[in-house]
Amino acid sequence: MSKKILKELKEDLKLAKEANELTTENIGKIVKNATTSILKELKFHKEMTTDALKDVLDTTADSLKEFGELTAQNTKASSDGAQKALKKELNKKSKKIEKVYHILTDDVKKDIGEKIDTFKAFSELSMDVLQHAADGANQRAHEILGENKKSKKKKK
Repeated sequence: MSKKILKELKEDLKLAKEANELTTENIGKIVKNATTSILKELKFHKEMTTDALKDVLDTTADSLKEFGELTAQNTKASSDGAQKALKKELNKKSKKIEKVYHILTDDVKKDIGEKIDTFKAFSELSMDVLQHAADGANQRAHEILGENKKSKKKKK
């Protein structure tokens, strides 16, 4: 897992030192690549990411110390490399979250629209049923009243 990446980080730093290319720029790139690899491997789990970043920076500092290259500039370069990788992953995750949010929002809007249309249809149907029932009740009331008038006339 990340131990393999940390080992590769140390080896990359060692190779850069041996090739006399252990510049702040290269240190930043090497640390950025290692950090990116670990973040991808961890699927950006917050607690694990924090521990992994600490491991990357510790491994880098230990390696630089071992090479006699632990300077403020090199430490800053390693920190900057880790930050760049972290920022890149955060941006990716942020864009994915935003995309999912829009998809869900669109789905919710569509669902609400369908529910409103269904409610309107039921409302119209209910109004038709109520109107029909009221018309029937009204007609029946007239029939009953008409029968009562006829009954009263017959009694006289």
